[in-house]
Amino acid sequence: MPEKILGLDIKRDSLTAVLVKSELRGYRIMTCKQAPVLENEGLDNALKRLISAADLKWDQCLVSIPGEDVSYRNLRMPFKDIGKIRQAINFELETLLPFPIEDLLVDFTVESRPGQSQVLAASIKKALVSDYLSLLKALGLSPGVLDIRCVPIVSWILGQEGSPEHGLFLEIGETKSTMILFIRRRIALIRVLTFDRTGMDSALSVGSEVNRVDPLIMDQVESSIALFCNRVLDTLHAYKWQNNEQALPEKVFFTGTGSLFPFTGKLLNRFLGMPAEQIDLTSDKRFRMDEKTSRNWNPALMNGALSLAIREEKQGSGFNFRRDNFKASGHSFFHKKEVRRTAIAIVIALLMLALDAGADYFLVKKRQNILDKKITELYADTFPGTAKTLHPVHQMKSKIEQAEKLVRFPPGIGKKERVLDLLADISGRIPGSFDVLVTHTLINPESVLISGRTDNFNTVDAIKSALKGSLLFNSVNISSANLDRTGKGVRFEMRLRRNN
Repeated sequence: MPEKILGLDIKRDSLTAVLVKSELRGYRIMTCKQAPVLENEGLDNALKRLISAADLKWDQCLVSIPGEDVSYRNLRMPFKDIGKIRQAINFELETLLPFPIEDLLVDFTVESRPGQSQVLAASIKKALVSDYLSLLKALGLSPGVLDIRCVPIVSWILGQEGSPEHGLFLEIGETKSTMILFIRRRIALIRVLTFDRTGMDSALSVGSEVNRVDPLIMDQVESSIALFCNRVLDTLHAYKWQNNEQALPEKVFFTGTGSLFPFTGKLLNRFLGMPAEQIDLTSDKRFRMDEKTSRNWNPALMNGALSLAIREEKQGSGFNFRRDNFKASGHSFFHKKEVRRTAIAIVIALLMLALDAGADYFLVKKRQNILDKKITELYADTFPGTAKTLHPVHQMKSKIEQAEKLVRFPPGIGKKERVLDLLADISGRIPGSFDVLVTHTLINPESVLISGRTDNFNTVDAIKSALKGSLLFNSVNISSANLDRTGKGVRFEMRLRRNN
């Protein structure tokens, strides 16, 4: 168990570090610091300033990066085995992402259901992970975990007694806010939304004396939170519709700078229609800190870094982009005595294996020759007519991989008809003068399903007529068109049948 653990939470506009010391009955918070990323200041300089100001010394470091750096996709897979999911997930994502899958790192969480798995896949560019790790390495940081911001907080919520089966987490930030939905105690959805802080900074400037806030500013704050809640509800509705999900969140947990406004909880309760609870991780009895540290503690800014510092490294506890070529070379938090004991045990084990291998060498060599002969015969029977090879196993693997690619490559989407080609054709045929907002696009080998909003039914018909001229589709049908909740616009759904 590491003695001192550093949680470093990276945002676009600020950095937060929390250092905890593991003890017999919990954790002692040793240091908690937050530093803004100043205008015209790089992330590296801000990080140097934070580390020097906090005088940090740690045995293990864990880092979380902004959620807007990551792309999220919800998938269904017909099996539950984690190994099989990891083998197949890149093929599932290949046609859903605008970047080559070879340029991405992918991690996922799984919710098992009867006969299938509901998978939340998170992908990030390898170049971006390399940039983060290079920046951290230059400052002496080698994180064992590279997680997504706010995910460790949700893991902490799910570990608390009395937490609901289905819930919603919101971190309301300066300009970006993070939304995480958990269903059946598993993270099911992550989205980063914009947040308009109009009036909030002015309201917070008077401290706890909210009655001194100008009524006009109060109205602006209420309107900002109402607009944000509408985006949250739209996102929940889209997830429910796309995944045929019946479960709804029972409670909303919130934090971030937006939670500093005294009425945020009441406004979230009113606009989201569910109980709202502000989070402070130090309410957990496992945490202790002295008076000096407690004066610096600000839960709205530091919950993320603290939850990261106590994050478990087991499967399902979150995401970790320290994998594949970026996998951590070792755990720097082992004590020296533990390293020596482990090294001695390994040396003894290796000596025993060497003696055993020497005794069995001739038997193994004989069996290997027999197996090599059988493999060569199997290769010749499986691929008749091929030239004799010295490496039948490697060639057989290569031929199997080629066959798998042909089987797994999605029908109907080839080099001449990519997903981006379909989107470009649809976008180019809808005139820019139309008042239309596309909210959802689902592409499969047979059809393209488009959902959105527009001003009236005539525009829906005009969109249909515009898309009928495409050579990529043989039919365009309006599945539904109804007035929205305001009565001033139209929600529509349109299905485009693709050419064979």
